[in-house]
Amino acid sequence: MSGSRYIKLLVLLSIAGLVAGCQKNGDSAPGQYTLTTIFENPLPESVSIQYFNARVNPNGDTTILFSGEKILVDANSSTQVVEVICLKDCAPSRIPPVFNMAHITIGDKQRTDINCNLVSSGTAIPDCGKDPSNIFNEASWSVTKKNSGDLLKTYTLGLFEPGMTR
Repeated sequence: MSGSRYIKLLVLLSIAGLVAGCQKNGDSAPGQYTLTTIFENPLPESVSIQYFNARVNPNGDTTILFSGEKILVDANSSTQVVEVICLKDCAPSRIPPVFNMAHITIGDKQRTDINCNLVSSGTAIPDCGKDPSNIFNEASWSVTKKNSGDLLKTYTLGLFEPGMTR
């Protein structure tokens, strides 16, 4: 093979490699991401959070349909809950319930928060969604998306939050 043919072949292969390398992958979205939820407790008392899927009737009656794990946060500490969220090619599994209620206990005080977006529209809940301490209020969370696509959500608990009862 003469030198000019060799150079032409190299140039042709380089161009073909460049074109192949620049082609966009049709499905570049990740198949999953990690959601890390951090509950920070700067208080001198431990905190427990229990999520529920509940039906709230207009007259105020509540029917618990499913309950989630109880999350315990020690005093002056934090707890992380890590979930892998599958987006595509997921193994068949049952669909987990969507939690629309949380029971929060700080020392001897407790409150119940409702996710207004997940309660039937016929149910009137006074001031629902306006309370800045409601754990379902997205403004109460710090959310960071990492370059990898993973999500980090942080909620800081406080003793003097409205709605706490003994």
